[in-house]
Amino acid sequence: MELMSYAYLLQSEADVEPAIPSPLLALVAALTRGIDVLLKVPYFTKQPDDYGSDAGLYHSWCHERYVEAPYTMRSILLLWLRGHYLEAFVLVRHLLESFVQVRYFQRRPEQLRSHWMATTQRDRVSFKVMFEDASPGYYERQYGRLLSGVSHAGFAMSVFSSWVPPEGDSPAKMLPRLGCQFQEQGAAAVMNLTVALLAGFLAWFPLCLSPSAEVVDPDVDNARLRLLEALGPVLKSVFREELGPLIRLLVMPPQPSM
Repeated sequence: MELMSYAYLLQSEADVEPAIPSPLLALVAALTRGIDVLLKVPYFTKQPDDYGSDAGLYHSWCHERYVEAPYTMRSILLLWLRGHYLEAFVLVRHLLESFVQVRYFQRRPEQLRSHWMATTQRDRVSFKVMFEDASPGYYERQYGRLLSGVSHAGFAMSVFSSWVPPEGDSPAKMLPRLGCQFQEQGAAAVMNLTVALLAGFLAWFPLCLSPSAEVVDPDVDNARLRLLEALGPVLKSVFREELGPLIRLLVMPPQPSM
């Protein structure tokens, strides 16, 4: 009997990317353009007058999350291109948690200090409160059931495994995973959510980090706005199901220019 091996794993990873269909490759192209823009926009922020104030703390805290976001997206993409959808989904959850905090504390900077420095759960703002504020219903219907379930090795993890549900008289089966392969459901789930969060970070940047008109690069801002315009129809087309309005509500604010 031939056993699974590291060499076979490497070969199976290499076989994933050629199998990706063109609609998903179009999302990859949008994601790479967005990562490039996100790597640039943190340069063009207006420095707060007092870093010790609530607004100053939020600025430095939020800036750190904006600097890290494109690196997380690139990590997701690298895993995704090799068929590691489960592992990429864990990073999608991290990215989502970062984004919803950026949104929540932008409106309530006075709550950030106690939340950030908290040593007990009681002193933190819960993710349920944050999600309900941004997109009522999203926490229970997507974050809690799917993203947390995958990250905590719960039942939702089986979405990305070789679990075969029961059918008729046949019981459910767990087949061993043999290498990586293109999996349409897993690939779409990871990429759709990552692109939606890309749109969210791009759209909320002017609201969260008060970019300075004196130093902003107009080419970078134009690239940001063009990409957001292009992503609008994409978000509507890939989120046509029941959860579509919830993710759009979560990520899309009004669109002021810098």
